[in-house]
Amino acid sequence: MMRSVWQAHLLALAGVLYVLLAAPSAARSEDIESVITQFNESYEAGRFDEAERASKRLLELLEKAWGRTDPLYATGLTKLAQVYIAQGRYAEALRTGEQALSIQEKALGRELLIASGIEETPD
Repeated sequence: MMRSVWQAHLLALAGVLYVLLAAPSAARSEDIESVITQFNESYEAGRFDEAERASKRLLELLEKAWGRTDPLYATGLTKLAQVYIAQGRYAEALRTGEQALSIQEKALGRELLIASGIEETPD
């Protein structure tokens, strides 16, 4: 469980860097940066209701910029799943995390996810 949380954080960081460095101009807006900052500050302070609102706003912005099938949108879903875990809303966290993983598998390929350790190798 702890390993997957760290992997989620690394994916989120990669997504943030992508947003800030390689994103189209519409997504480089101060809105995305400020929402990411709001999320991080709220989450780290344990204000999970605020973090949930920020992650949902981030999803709206990411969807507008890249659509619901982009790995960055999956990164936003991962942030929302983190909040759900912190709130004890495990069923919602699982559903949201599975949605994020599905997007990542389709966009990046299952082999890449296995190689990066995000997904376990098949038995």
